[in-house]
Amino acid sequence: MTSPTESRPNPSAALIIYGRDISGIPRASWFKAEDKAAAIAAAQPMKLATLELNTDEEKTLASAIHEGVLKGSGRMIVGSASPEAYGRIEDYARKMKSSATGAKINEAAAANQPIAPSPHSATGPSSAAPPSGVAPGATSTSTAPAPSAAPTSPWASLRVGSTVLAAYWNEEKEIEGWWPAVITRADDNEFRLRWRDTTEYTLGKVEPKHIAILHPEFLASGK
Repeated sequence: MTSPTESRPNPSAALIIYGRDISGIPRASWFKAEDKAAAIAAAQPMKLATLELNTDEEKTLASAIHEGVLKGSGRMIVGSASPEAYGRIEDYARKMKSSATGAKINEAAAANQPIAPSPHSATGPSSAAPPSGVAPGATSTSTAPAPSAAPTSPWASLRVGSTVLAAYWNEEKEIEGWWPAVITRADDNEFRLRWRDTTEYTLGKVEPKHIAILHPEFLASGK
């Protein structure tokens, strides 16, 4: 790893991996161009965001964070970041995403294509007149949809032998990453695990909030 230097473009940085860990601590690290593909692949099961660096302005974002570490079996260490450095990365990524959305809207308008409404946009009351023969204020006779069943906790599906991602704690009691682990006991959301790739080490009891569930497609691929 290299020490971060403020406000200078980092010519070696081609990618930033960032996100908050289970404790809410901001984490961000940069990676070289030759490690970009492996870092992106490792970030997906860890639910971390990626930001590619192409301009000097973007490479300056990497000056205040440490270089990340890629390990065997798809493991990755993303270092902690100061709130200021993390905020700059998050703000820039948000600005880039907003610009990309604006460009898509402009392209659709130029092509005279309808633009799908945002799923987060609120729908106001309708100003249309009531159907013929229905008096204003009349009660609708339409049947309301039945309430959906309460969601089931995703951890309830975990069984002995399931592969998950477990938080790894360093000597300073900080989470340094998430590594593959295998469940050896599962009772009423109480789990005991061992590391998948270092079977001689057990984890013991692990709280559900420190366990991440892998995507089914990732498990099906065998990677």
